[in-house]
Amino acid sequence: MKLLKINKQKFEATCLHRQGFTLIELLVAITIIGILSSIIIASASAARMKSRDAKRVSDVSNISVALEFYFANNGRYPAAYSDLVASLVPNYIGSIPNDPLGGNYSYSGVVGSTGLCTRYHIGASLEAAANMSGDNAGAETACAGGADFDGASNQPCNASDKGKYCYDKKR
Repeated sequence: MKLLKINKQKFEATCLHRQGFTLIELLVAITIIGILSSIIIASASAARMKSRDAKRVSDVSNISVALEFYFANNGRYPAAYSDLVASLVPNYIGSIPNDPLGGNYSYSGVVGSTGLCTRYHIGASLEAAANMSGDNAGAETACAGGADFDGASNQPCNASDKGKYCYDKKR
């Protein structure tokens, strides 16, 4: 009985009066928190990239719709990107959207069979190849005052673009 009483006293002395965590326990907790936070940050980064690419594709589509309305009223498309604002805003689109990371989208009016700007080529540089669909690569003869871009999928539409893959539409 005396032995049991001594062991009970040692147990109480070591376990009940212990304060705080050991260094090993703290290091394990910090490591787990670090691993979890890095996983969350990586997945959030990928989601932001997909979101920016979706906005780019949507912007190209919105500009295309405005261009179609402009063509219906004028029988031609603007010759160069610099003409888009004067031609489309405010009658056909509220404002010409910009790339989410800054900069402009690629645009050129393309000479059609009549010699006028009866076609166009518009593009945005995406960050992920997985977000590509409906891609139309290849430069054509630009209207006077404009310059067409290649639109190859494995490179940005313009060298100054922050994306890696050219998503483009032609009409």
